[in-house]
Amino acid sequence: MVRLRLSGILLIFMLVLTLVPVTTVYGATIEVEVGTDPNPPVTDGNCTLREAIENANDDLPTWTDCTSGAAGVDTITFKAGVTKVTWTNGTQTGEIFVDENLNIAQPIILDGGGVSRLFRIASDATLTMANVTMQNGFTLGAGGVILIDSGELVLVNCNVKDNEAEGTGGAIAAFGSENNVDITNCNFENNIAGTDGGAISKITNGEMNITTSKFVDNKADNSGGAIHTGGVGTITATMFKDNKAKGDLDTEGGGAIFFANSAQFNIVASAFAGNQTSGTDGRGGAIFNAFGSTLAIEYSHFGTTPIPLPAPFDSLTAANETLGAEGIGGAIYNRDELAILGSSFIGNKSAKDGGAIANDSVDSDNAFAANSTFHNNVAAGKGGAIYLFNFNREISLYNSTVSKNTGGNGGGIFNDSSAGGVRLLNTIIFNNDDVNCAGTNVGNIANNLLTGEACPADTTILEGDADLEALELVFS
Repeated sequence: MVRLRLSGILLIFMLVLTLVPVTTVYGATIEVEVGTDPNPPVTDGNCTLREAIENANDDLPTWTDCTSGAAGVDTITFKAGVTKVTWTNGTQTGEIFVDENLNIAQPIILDGGGVSRLFRIASDATLTMANVTMQNGFTLGAGGVILIDSGELVLVNCNVKDNEAEGTGGAIAAFGSENNVDITNCNFENNIAGTDGGAISKITNGEMNITTSKFVDNKADNSGGAIHTGGVGTITATMFKDNKAKGDLDTEGGGAIFFANSAQFNIVASAFAGNQTSGTDGRGGAIFNAFGSTLAIEYSHFGTTPIPLPAPFDSLTAANETLGAEGIGGAIYNRDELAILGSSFIGNKSAKDGGAIANDSVDSDNAFAANSTFHNNVAAGKGGAIYLFNFNREISLYNSTVSKNTGGNGGGIFNDSSAGGVRLLNTIIFNNDDVNCAGTNVGNIANNLLTGEACPADTTILEGDADLEALELVFS
């Protein structure tokens, strides 16, 4: 009986729940009426962007010039004729705090006037912006445009240009315990960081995903000319061009990207050209993959393009390179897990060793390239294509081609690791200058083809040219 009574009570309770109406929480639409941004705001009958966002944060009509915020996700719009908002009374503390979920989805130019950061995201809020240009932001600290204390940033169809931070993240910096950044079809150009991450610095937990975007001519004094990150994420169909990191120390560099320890990233169908490190010992003209990081690169291109490509990739005409006297790894400097699949390294340069790749990874299972091409890369020192160094370092090449690279010693591959080695399987090593392989312990697994006798092989190419030339790509 007790069991029946309890069952009956539970049934009645569930029926009551089904009769309770579901309340939909709506956000407010708040229209900004002027392009000026007095700080602090003044009540003058004109709704400013700062007042609108403060109302959205408070879910109240804190500033009577603007519509009240509401409990849902509020949306900021702009009155007809308002095409630009400038931080007119901006100071170093002139940023606008975003404490609640907020959308800005109308074409607008947001200008920091060269004196202020634009936004600061806190309290686990999500700021979503589409079709927005953010320019001329400045801070003595981190994040010239946006500083994320905690929360999430979503950018779609945005232009982020001409911003500067004297600390990290010329445009965007993410701190706090965990935050997410999602970027789609955006351009980051001419952003500058005084330390790391010319455009973006994100060293926190959480994800960063970047799709169909461009990073052009961003600069960092230390590491990561475009991006400095230690988080998790993907970079897909994105171009990195003419980004620069100075990198005076052997722990600095990454002309385009610096993956700090604990980073776990995939790069897919992306292109890197004209990226540089210029400091004395800056490493990785395009990428520096630090100890503790895991990086997978698939179907991507590093360097010049000997065959016609569609826009915007038709502008990839310059090599990735290290310019400093001790700089190594013209395209990539690797210290830990690196997997390369179906990618090409053409025309990259190193002022010292490793025209394409300088590898300092311990385990051969941690560093390998498969179905990839290394062609016409140049190192003034050792390893025109690949340079391996330090004790017990290893790398493997599978189903790949190493051709017509140039080095002062070991035009194709140079192994300078005393207890490690290079493992080759189904790989063509052809016509590299000076010699195909040099150093010690370049090992033949099976089915390799090469010219000369400097590398181990199953078959020596006696005549002809193993290069594929006059290629044509058809895009559909």
